[in-house]
Amino acid sequence: MPRTAEHSVAMYRLARGRVDAGMPVWALRVNLADVFRAGDLPYAERRDTIVDRLRASAWLRQLDEPDPVAELVDDLAQARDEEEFDLVFDLLYDYADADRVWIRIR
Repeated sequence: MPRTAEHSVAMYRLARGRVDAGMPVWALRVNLADVFRAGDLPYAERRDTIVDRLRASAWLRQLDEPDPVAELVDDLAQARDEEEFDLVFDLLYDYADADRVWIRIR
């Protein structure tokens, strides 16, 4: 799910459709803000905490196995460094957008 103009338009239409139906824009929320940018935590501890929270979230608990989102979270757990983590997280973030899951990172 690349971040293209088409993707942005599709996500806007999803959000607008939810609002028009009387629903909130976001179906679910996952709060990672306190740990996502915690510079005092070693990388591996920060990564593992983020992965644990994602796995415990209602978003992942409702998925059927196998699922691309669950596979991406598994990939996050294996990310060797922040650069690899960021590449995978960007893809996961796009899936969250499409699933109307707000991942709070700030």
